[in-house]
Amino acid sequence: MSNDPIRTLERLFFRKALTLGFAFLFVLTCGEFLWSADNGGQVAQFMSFGAGARSLAMGRAFFAVADDATSVYANPAGMTTLEKKEVSVGQATLFENTSLFTVSYVHPIKSWAWGFNMTQLSSGGYEKITVEKNSVGEISNLQQGGAFTDEQKGMIFGFGKKVLDTLSIGLSVKYISRTLDTASDTFMTIDGGAITLPMKNNPNYKFAFGVQNVFGIKSSGSQTDDTLPLIVKLGNSYRLLKDRMTIALDVSQNVSRSASEWNLGAEYWIWKYIVLRAGVEGNPGLRQSGFGLGFKVKGMNLDIGERLASSELGEPPINYSLSWKFGKSVLVRREDTARRLIQEGIAAYSQGNFMLGLDRLNNSLDIDPTNNDVRALSGKLGSVVNVMPSSVGEDEVPNIIRKAVLDYLKGDNKSAINSLRYAYLEKDPTNERLLQLLNKLEKESREQVTERVDQRKKGFSYIDQKLYDALQSIYDSKYDKSIILLQEVIDLDPSNIEALKRLGSAFYLIEQKDKAKEIWQRALELDPTDTVIGQYLQQIP
Repeated sequence: MSNDPIRTLERLFFRKALTLGFAFLFVLTCGEFLWSADNGGQVAQFMSFGAGARSLAMGRAFFAVADDATSVYANPAGMTTLEKKEVSVGQATLFENTSLFTVSYVHPIKSWAWGFNMTQLSSGGYEKITVEKNSVGEISNLQQGGAFTDEQKGMIFGFGKKVLDTLSIGLSVKYISRTLDTASDTFMTIDGGAITLPMKNNPNYKFAFGVQNVFGIKSSGSQTDDTLPLIVKLGNSYRLLKDRMTIALDVSQNVSRSASEWNLGAEYWIWKYIVLRAGVEGNPGLRQSGFGLGFKVKGMNLDIGERLASSELGEPPINYSLSWKFGKSVLVRREDTARRLIQEGIAAYSQGNFMLGLDRLNNSLDIDPTNNDVRALSGKLGSVVNVMPSSVGEDEVPNIIRKAVLDYLKGDNKSAINSLRYAYLEKDPTNERLLQLLNKLEKESREQVTERVDQRKKGFSYIDQKLYDALQSIYDSKYDKSIILLQEVIDLDPSNIEALKRLGSAFYLIEQKDKAKEIWQRALELDPTDTVIGQYLQQIP
């Protein structure tokens, strides 16, 4: 017996899931005999039947799943999960002379997607009878007048966008038309939905919420008082068993009729090409159930579903749908585009065009909002742009500022502040934007804020002050502090002979004579006439 606790837990969980699965199938089998009162009869109810055999087989528990082309019908926020363009066609024979046909298409682009759906419910073969009455209101003659049909059609255009790495939102506009013999009417309305990952570090659970039939507009020539019902929906889905199984539960509230509905479904991939599905639905008692299976071959999916309906409606309806994914993966395109924008952003701000660099980084975040490194970089660069949008040119001060900004973006605030202080106090004390940027970084680093003072008027420059402080640190045997101060001077002015001489002395005093010799030799190369450096070097064999 294995002693691996993780494998043991997996086996225990699988047994529990298997037990629940058998119980679920038992309820499913009994579903046909547990038919309860339906809340049907609402206007355009065919727009809630489902747009494919997959959702129908799962008991229409699809609001939080919504990860295929039918998401434009179920929940437009789900369109953002598609990586490739996808089209889906479905057909269902509900009962004699009544069929449901649907076609859906979703086109993902970067972090957003748009989609289209057409759903049509056709029912024909109704006998048309003309009734004649006499003067007292009695039926005097019945005459057959041929047949008439009932046609209902819905058109949906949806838009979805991933606004955060854990949140997608969607909006769709619906146009619904109904024709019954010679009478007809039309409606236009809006649906809104969102899908989120509320559990931190757990992408397996998704929660969805939305409202359907908002701001419904009815055609002026309508011959009925019908109105579209306002529906509030909540959805849940959870993936388990290494993403092979998905369980979903939806709850809907018909606000207009104070009626509720629930949908529970599951799908399980028994093999990478075959999936089994089952579901039940109720309002609130168990109303009907369904089951089905799907086949996947490359980019093609064939789904079959059967709903166990009341015997009064005839044979149980069988639903078919076919979907096809095609085109280059939008995920690959997103990654390529985001990577290119990041490179352009780095090149732009490295050349001093901070605003353009920020724009490119933000554009990359629009494509891939999950890149936390770029998000952090964008935030820091944004604080620079608010004060100094650019620092271009080959003069000394712009070069110093660019170096300081690059140090700041790398997280080296100390070097950045040192460079900006040198640029302001030593080179350009009239530059107000430079002072504002320096003060901003000083406050962020909780360092003493530089005041608006022209140090050159005092005859003691910023470099002079650091050289003096370094010398005092050497006298006080604070060699580490003196080395830091002198290195800061050399970073700002690599040819400062006095800084190199004192830095070599500091290393000599802490017994790092090889380092001291190297630094003094560099100073002697800059000024071969300096006899003091030669005396220093004679002390080292």
